[in-house]
Amino acid sequence: MFYDFSFTIHKEKTKDDTEVKDINLTYGVVHKVSLFWWPGPHGLVHLIIKQYDHQVLPTNIDESFHYDNYTHVMEERIELFEPPFSLKLEGWGENLKYDHQVIVGIGILPPEAFPEYQPQDTRLTQLLKLIGIR
Repeated sequence: MFYDFSFTIHKEKTKDDTEVKDINLTYGVVHKVSLFWWPGPHGLVHLIIKQYDHQVLPTNIDESFHYDNYTHVMEERIELFEPPFSLKLEGWGENLKYDHQVIVGIGILPPEAFPEYQPQDTRLTQLLKLIGIR
């Protein structure tokens, strides 16, 4: 599944008074995140992504994503195994004259789609089948 969200950051929002949007998702593993910035904010519009009020993206806590006319695509492994199946977008600007919009895409797959979430005996069986032993 792939979710697409439009996130508007109003010009009066600051790092101390952020724009917040809860995005409802579903059970699974977030495997892809894409962030699209329109031309215009000159790197002055910031975005972080949180899970359970803990910053998960970017990984370095004191930083944020802030681009201009750029799409950032990331391969991730964020587990959404317990409700609520949601993430939180937080954004702010630095002396903005206009509201700005960031498009956030979230790709989710069931855990069974990833080898690291499969029981080891299942992986061994698949390997043995692949090499013709079973």
